[in-house]
Amino acid sequence: MTTKLDLTILIKGAGEFGSAVAHRMSRSHFRVCLTEIPKPLAINRGVAFSEAIYDGEKEIEGVTAKLVSSPDDIFEVWNENKVPILVDPLGEIKEFFHPQVLVDTRMAKRNLGTQISYAPLVIGLGPGFRAGVDVHIVVETNRNDNLGRIILEGEAEKDTGIPVAIGGYTYARVLRAPGDGILTPTKEIGTVVSSGEVVGFVGDKPIQARIGGVLRGLLRSVSEVREGTKVGEIDPLCAPEDCRRVRAIPRAIAGAVLEAILSHFNQARGRVFLKSSFRLGKEVVELEEGMTLRSLLQELSSKVPVLEPERLVNWGVVISLNGQECELLPLGLDTPLSPDDEVEIAPAGFGGG
Repeated sequence: MTTKLDLTILIKGAGEFGSAVAHRMSRSHFRVCLTEIPKPLAINRGVAFSEAIYDGEKEIEGVTAKLVSSPDDIFEVWNENKVPILVDPLGEIKEFFHPQVLVDTRMAKRNLGTQISYAPLVIGLGPGFRAGVDVHIVVETNRNDNLGRIILEGEAEKDTGIPVAIGGYTYARVLRAPGDGILTPTKEIGTVVSSGEVVGFVGDKPIQARIGGVLRGLLRSVSEVREGTKVGEIDPLCAPEDCRRVRAIPRAIAGAVLEAILSHFNQARGRVFLKSSFRLGKEVVELEEGMTLRSLLQELSSKVPVLEPERLVNWGVVISLNGQECELLPLGLDTPLSPDDEVEIAPAGFGGG
């Protein structure tokens, strides 16, 4: 019999890195939900699910994010095998479906308020988080040999402030606002441009390419920017179609997040997993010696009345012990438990994405 690690993952931030993580998690058949601010300013919009905030949906390499306006719509979008995204700057949606994993991908170089208590596993990308204090795990994002390293204690390396070199170019490939004002692009992402060519305006001031290559990213039209703000970038090596494919560095970081999740949950035994549609305040409960399934439920129901054994039976809830449904066990709810057991409680028909 094959068992599936059934997790719900909340990702804060749907820019290039958050989208790469969401893409990897969705392809790994986890339920994923994204949160964003009302007017996200993604530069590499071809690979940013945040575009769904404006357009309703955004597809990246076969995975589609869909904007939802109500928490109740999240489950419907999961049933469509899509990734729900909603405007929720504070991540308050976590109180609605209580994710087993929360990943802060906003790359703000400081903690914007994420706490280790937000989920059984909280992961932060890059500097600004301290493993064991703000989050359980930090993933290194600096572009060196430590890229993607899983940090269980301490912090990621400080940001260098130097753009990643592509084709030998660093600062020259970055497009910056020549003044304060409203951005008006004149070129589309994926366009091949020459050095000196105008790709847009901020007010009446032109934004000129300093090198030739493909316009890899550019802020949306009517974005309000300040002088010196990064508004786009040019890639001297990529092909136009690459602008809509996940890049190597975000893909590597997404793989590190997946490694962190699997290493955490695959070593966790002797736990009770409460599926998300119960909307409970705690997702994982440690087992104790001497418990039976019935006494476990009675103990849980003292804190969460919905888990009373009689109610669960009447509602057709599925209770499984080490992958085997309770009704198939010789002693049923009176089956004794050991610290190495794994109990799963879920509404009938509750499946993964």
